[in-house]
Amino acid sequence: MIKKISIDQLKIGLYLNDINCEWGSHSFDLNCFMVDDAITLRKIIETGVKEVFIDTSLGADVLAEDANTIVEDGI
Repeated sequence: MIKKISIDQLKIGLYLNDINCEWGSHSFDLNCFMVDDAITLRKIIETGVKEVFIDTSLGADVLAEDANTIVEDGI
């Protein structure tokens, strides 16, 4: 399931589906990847984005009441 979450909710173990910013405004090769360490987490936060999209079928989830929007249900 794809969810839009606040950057404050981003943590190691989440699979980032979209950084939610222009491709040229970040240093990552891809927009979709696992947040697997503190360095990656810090780099995402440093992009200045306020919200990102995660894929809960490929990584951890956040508490349902904390998620802003469920974008797509994988059913």
